[in-house]
Amino acid sequence: MSIDQSAVNTHTAIDKGVHRRKRKLVSQAFSEQALRRFEPVILEQVTIFLNHLSEAVGQSTSNIGGEDEPLKGGQKSWSSPIDLGIRFKYLTVDVLGEFGFGQSLDLQTSPKNRFFIDAVDAASFRGGIYAQYAKLRKYGFDLIILPLKKGLWSRFIRLNVELVTARLKNPKAEKTDLFSFLADAKDPESGEGTSPEELFAESALFTIAGTDTTATALSATLFYLSRHPECYDRLVSDIRSAFKHPSEIKTGSELTRLTYLRACIDEAMRISPPVGAALWREVCSADGANIRGVVVPRGMEVGASIYSVHHDEEVFTDPFTYIPQRWMAGEGSTPEQLESMKWSFQPFSVGSRSCVAKNMAYLELSITIARLLWYFDVRVSDTQKDMKSGDREEQFELKERLTANGNWPAAAPEDERGEGRSAEEDAKISWPHSAHRKFNHGSEGHSNDNQRLKANMPGPSNTLLIEGSFSELAEELAQYIDTLNKTDENSGIAAEIKPVLTEIRQAESAESPPDDAQISKQRENVLKVLVGNGAYISEPIKSSPQLGPALQVTILTTLFNTIPQSNQSRYHVFLALLQVIRSTSQAAAFEALTSQLVTNIPKWLASWDLDSDDVESLYIAIADVAQASGDAAMSYDYLLKALGTIPATSASESESLQLAKRALTAALSNPHIYDFTPLTASDSIQALRKSDPTLFELLEIFASDDYSSYIDFLETNSLESISLASVASILDTKIRLLTIASLAASAPNRSLPYSMISSSLQIPQEDVEVWVIDTIRAGLVEGKLSQLKGEFLVQRATYRVFGEKQWSEIQGRLLVWRRSLEGVLGVIRSEKERFAREGAGGQEVQTNGYGGERRQGRGARGAQRDMDFGTD
Repeated sequence: MSIDQSAVNTHTAIDKGVHRRKRKLVSQAFSEQALRRFEPVILEQVTIFLNHLSEAVGQSTSNIGGEDEPLKGGQKSWSSPIDLGIRFKYLTVDVLGEFGFGQSLDLQTSPKNRFFIDAVDAASFRGGIYAQYAKLRKYGFDLIILPLKKGLWSRFIRLNVELVTARLKNPKAEKTDLFSFLADAKDPESGEGTSPEELFAESALFTIAGTDTTATALSATLFYLSRHPECYDRLVSDIRSAFKHPSEIKTGSELTRLTYLRACIDEAMRISPPVGAALWREVCSADGANIRGVVVPRGMEVGASIYSVHHDEEVFTDPFTYIPQRWMAGEGSTPEQLESMKWSFQPFSVGSRSCVAKNMAYLELSITIARLLWYFDVRVSDTQKDMKSGDREEQFELKERLTANGNWPAAAPEDERGEGRSAEEDAKISWPHSAHRKFNHGSEGHSNDNQRLKANMPGPSNTLLIEGSFSELAEELAQYIDTLNKTDENSGIAAEIKPVLTEIRQAESAESPPDDAQISKQRENVLKVLVGNGAYISEPIKSSPQLGPALQVTILTTLFNTIPQSNQSRYHVFLALLQVIRSTSQAAAFEALTSQLVTNIPKWLASWDLDSDDVESLYIAIADVAQASGDAAMSYDYLLKALGTIPATSASESESLQLAKRALTAALSNPHIYDFTPLTASDSIQALRKSDPTLFELLEIFASDDYSSYIDFLETNSLESISLASVASILDTKIRLLTIASLAASAPNRSLPYSMISSSLQIPQEDVEVWVIDTIRAGLVEGKLSQLKGEFLVQRATYRVFGEKQWSEIQGRLLVWRRSLEGVLGVIRSEKERFAREGAGGQEVQTNGYGGERRQGRGARGAQRDMDFGTD
């Protein structure tokens, strides 16, 4: 069975209607009735968890999960340390595996699928980075993350597909899992159900989302309880007095009445929220969003760090201290304080995008902790007592990803052996035994994957991807081309270059190599033969559709790096490499290449000594592959470079005009390009005035005219005629922003009334501020909006054109400046004359060494209020 893995789920659905439908369907699986049906699965997995802990302590496991009287008394000493953090992860994955796919992944009982932990960890790390700064993906950050984790992720996807495929073969009602519930569920409004592809997406989502978060909450709760004996003692007393037998610990009134258990869990998630970073949301309302009196315009992203909200001193007294009773009315907080804290406490987020599995998470947390503390006592292991997890002592600090994780500590202190410990290891708890079983929590041979990802960005162009001498590499490449061409070994390229390669091979192995010039000439001849057949190696490798593109890139890169830097053959190989990247959509390869283009292309062009046509072809090839990779800015930049290579004598040729039209269309269509000066300076662009007058007229409007001129243009011309109808909204927005820039640049006294903007843009006056803010964001103007005066106070404006009008404006401003300076100098002269007259009347006048005067004698006190000037 084939399953489309690209289907969106409740988390990734952007369309509000799609998200609403999916959430309605999925939320039914987390109803009270549905969770009661699934609870036996949770209890079964918790029993496995407790049995393994009992085995680690050395106790009999026959009583755990049974109906007989539990074992009382027994071991009097503490166990050796046991790593609870990783066991919590195994438990939560197995629970969510049962929920999502109807079968456990058996992480608790077998190491086979434990790679799942690292795969989820890598996905969360990557997702957390891009959630905060998505542009890193554009800059090739995947080249650091994915190479080390690609194998894990492939195994993860393969496992998920196998689980879904197996589940689809079984009867729907066989399990009480997500599938059995959603298979026949219908949207009450639309009547739509859930497809197998959607089921795969939702199952994978909840398996990932519910593992790190729940495991982190469990680790944090036990971390704080073990370090606050008074809280621990109270909770243990509550649990063991409420339940005579651990089998009673399940959904019901008794578990609900353990309010202190819920307070301990909530307080742990408050201090160390499993998802602590800002969850960004885009403002979609046309009127923007009013947040505490601040108007945030449409299109802006806003978010609040959950960690910061949870540590707000105005809401939470002593926010960095673990105080569970703050959540209990009448003990630590007044009803008003409790209400305020509940409003700010959002570990599961808030609104329509909040965690739909919140009730299931609390059920799993409550049952696990209650049964754990019924059977076992806990304490901090002796080796952990004096250690802290990060900058704040007694706090379970986490590294933030998409979900927070203790495997990425804020600090990794060293023990006596010099081994780094993570925050999760710092949460290792000792489990003693008094009336109940006991054990220590620490390390039990588990490797706590605390290695940071280490990878280098692509290095210089001379790093070979395949090792070997020139003769070996050339021979292998020739044989490869012959294979592609299905050429007989006696008549192919390999046979053609064999005699020369024999001489080169002898020279490579000789103790005293012959003349370097002769060897270089021989190598160049071989390269000419190989590069002359570059068209063949840029053809797809049909025998290996998946690995073929990567092999082609590797071969061409190896060939490029083998050729001497000044050899013009490099140019042809580079063009073939660009063609392969473009035709096979090798985005990662292009991203690795882009970092070298800025610094290396000028050097390569200088050393290759190409004519203008070849340089133009290279720039166009780079623009093509950039466009195919989705980098419109780079594509436009290299189109401009290509235009710059066309001599004036060739500006009106058909190929030049086609390139000019492409560059101009790209500039107009790009919502981020506002400066058209580089285009208007091109001879080929100017030649469009005759060959494509309509498009050229539009360029002139965007270069120097305003919105009214654009409207006049549309009355007599159609955007369809110049292939720009699909970007009409972009053009309308751009010309409005450019109009505001022109108004700001020419505004008298740097004051631009709202009424003038409204009239020029033909918009209601209440929309003016939104348009001005968009113009500021575009970098065209700077200034302040004055709602009281109804005007935009311009601080900086972009001159779209600089002609006679602008020179006249500058001349006027310089004249005003000159008159002001002349006035200042006049005041200075009159004051100096007055000082000289008063000095002649009996006061002593001395120079101060700087051309000014210092006064002594009568009247000197009043003179201190005057200023000395060092010029006349």
